[in-house]
Amino acid sequence: MKKLLLRVNLSDRSFREEEISPEILEKYIGGKGLAAYYSYKELKPGIDPLSPENKLMFFIGPLTGIFNVYSRHVIASKSPLTSTFSDSYAGGWFGAELAKTRFTGIIVEGKADSLVYLKIDGDKISIEDAKDLAGKTTYEVDALFKDFRVATIGPGGERLIRFACVINDPAKRQRAGVAGRGGLGAVMGSKNLKAIVVKRKFTPEELVAEKFRDAAAQLRRTFIEYLKSEVIPGVGLGGNLPVMQLAAEAKVLPVRNFREGYIEGYEKVSEDAFREVTIGKSTCYLCPVACGVHIKVKTGSFAGLDLDRIEYETVALNGPNCMQLDIGTIAKVARLCNEYGMDTISVGNITAFVMECSEKGLIDYRLNYGDSAGQVKLVEMIGQRKDIGDTLAEGLMRTAEKLGLQGHAVQIKGLEIPGYDVRGPVGMALAYTTADRGGRSLKSMDDSCRT
Repeated sequence: MKKLLLRVNLSDRSFREEEISPEILEKYIGGKGLAAYYSYKELKPGIDPLSPENKLMFFIGPLTGIFNVYSRHVIASKSPLTSTFSDSYAGGWFGAELAKTRFTGIIVEGKADSLVYLKIDGDKISIEDAKDLAGKTTYEVDALFKDFRVATIGPGGERLIRFACVINDPAKRQRAGVAGRGGLGAVMGSKNLKAIVVKRKFTPEELVAEKFRDAAAQLRRTFIEYLKSEVIPGVGLGGNLPVMQLAAEAKVLPVRNFREGYIEGYEKVSEDAFREVTIGKSTCYLCPVACGVHIKVKTGSFAGLDLDRIEYETVALNGPNCMQLDIGTIAKVARLCNEYGMDTISVGNITAFVMECSEKGLIDYRLNYGDSAGQVKLVEMIGQRKDIGDTLAEGLMRTAEKLGLQGHAVQIKGLEIPGYDVRGPVGMALAYTTADRGGRSLKSMDDSCRT
């Protein structure tokens, strides 16, 4: 079967298909390779990331949707945070659904004159009016397309928040996916593209030979047996939340805006604590690990709040880094970020920056470390671009430059860093420094705080 690329020009609301040559597929392997190839080939130097000249690219790999644990897709563009190439990855079910269409990738260019969404329904492709979706949260958009897989921005992307993300299927009771880093949701918003909704054309049986399916089934059985070993079980039980204890014990946990590496009482937001409020698990397509943690807060101001998908980075940066040890507050912040479509890593860094600057009397705004109500209010202000939130929505680097407080902003190349104090794992510090996209844990050559 030919590998096709769908090109969409929102300026004139046109689209066309083109074949990706076998030579390109062999030379630039997988979604990552294709995204890098087309970005290098087509993005002009010096363009504004939020201009119509920028392009937004979605790609999948050759095994996505047809082989065990291969569910992810990549979104790539020029980042409005770092002003350089950025690729961000998401699991869930959207990539697998795209694999069952005719397309290996989608490239979106131009800008629509009003809010639209792209609809791929089997053989039918259309650009639909989305005025009724304006201002809706990611959950609200997803709920309107029950029979489709949905990649959408929230109000944060529409408001061009520079760390806005693209979330797929947040309202469905399966594992959602988030392309969280680099502000690619803002690029999507700059094009007046609210969502891409996809429904398959082919079944897995139509895509691969029977011999391949048999081999995949055998590997899946082997993988499940491996998961029963002593090596992996914690991942299935708590996702990557066990990293909280590892980071705390290694004294590399982000605390007080990365000023410290350990906090007394971190156990209140550890894997064991979240296990007490876990009400279910979810999995990405064809993955037996089921690391998606679905929680429901039991006590406190946010009792009854439920959240699918809570992970270490979100907890560490909006928890200990803000001197916050209340599960309910962290869950509320994460829920707001998901609704608005904002990167929880960026939000946690920015919140801690505001707390430090407030503590030191460097800004007029007042927010104490550990202030639950104030922390939630600040996240809402960022999502609405209201008052100080409008400045903070530009990202940590630009905010610090505007205020003359660069020495208090923990970021690399414009990208807020993940939840590890790199004064401990120095190999990760080197990797952050040399990474093409700034501070990214998945881009690190060394992750010694986990080992």
